[in-house]
Amino acid sequence: MTSCPANPGREWMSDDIWKAIVHFSQITGRDGLPAAFRADGKPWRSFAESDRIYSQSLPPPWEDRLTAFQRLLLVKILREEKAIFATRVYVEHVLGRMFVEP
Repeated sequence: MTSCPANPGREWMSDDIWKAIVHFSQITGRDGLPAAFRADGKPWRSFAESDRIYSQSLPPPWEDRLTAFQRLLLVKILREEKAIFATRVYVEHVLGRMFVEP
């Protein structure tokens, strides 16, 4: 990974999470993502701190810029404890409801 810009949300986001976001943006070609966090962190903080992050819309215009899988990865980065719920949403979206129901 190349040099990492300073964490714009230190009061709510650890440096490790910030580094993961920067790295994620580099490997997925979504280079504008760190800039979006730096330009207006409020909606990102609200998204990250949501109890239902796995079903909440991403701050505009990112809902339309990330694939369902990239969204799953971003939720995992921001709130690892919510990744299982995000995985369920992803599987339902990609494979269908019958793959998530008992």
